Amino acid sequence: LVTYPDGSQDKVPVTVKVVETPSQADSNEPSPADQTVKVGETPSAEKSISNLSDLPTGTTVVFESPVDTSTAGDKPATVLVTYPDGSQDKVSVTVKVVENPTQADRNEPSPVDQTVKVGDPVDPSKSISNLGDLPVGSKVEFESPVDTSTAGDKPAKVLVTYPDGSQDKVSVMVKVVENPSQADRNEPSPVDQTVKVGDPVDPSKSISNLGDLPVGSKVEFESPVDTSTAGDKPA
Repeated sequence: LVTYPDGSQDKVPVTVKVVETPSQADSNEPSPADQTVKVGETPSAEKSISNLSDLPTGTTVVFESPVDTSTAGDKPATVLVTYPDGSQDKVSVTVKVVENPTQADRNEPSPVDQTVKVGDPVDPSKSISNLGDLPVGSKVEFESPVDTSTAGDKPAKVLVTYPDGSQDKVSVMVKVVENPSQADRNEPSPVDQTVKVGDPVDPSKSISNLGDLPVGSKVEFESPVDTSTAGDKPA
């Protein structure tokens, strides 16, 4: 209605457009972010919204449904964002659930060859060179007994069991060598001796280092020495 100074009037039809006041959900755009948790852990909805700090103060976030972290894998989820004015956004996110690394996953036992004599027992701890670097309480054993009844290179597997119950199997080599005899470890030294015709010959006088040989060593001629005639007699 338009009223002029002289009192006359005009009626002018018009349209008034009434629009909704934009909600905070309309005015904001939450950004999804992947997060990673270990099996059995509880994910945080806050970590699934990368720009949470840019949203209005007092904004809250929760998972629409609990995220199953009982098994590893990529778990799709929905984060419900609630603004102070009561409006809401739903944001699709992914929670990556990974296996909780075991002590076996985090450690690497190093194999080392060891040498034993025929018939000797074999210590599995001597087949792991970095045993001292593994977690305290780690145990080692051969998966199967090592046969040391004969000489040779014997492949074996050492089972390493960690305090958390996880295990590593390590391929190793056990070198089994012959047990050297006293004959292998000693060297009798020959010495010439002189006797008269017809005299007996003492074999102990033909070994110069008899006193250095193991106590209880015995000497004898392989065959009797003929002293019935003069001459050099090999024996």
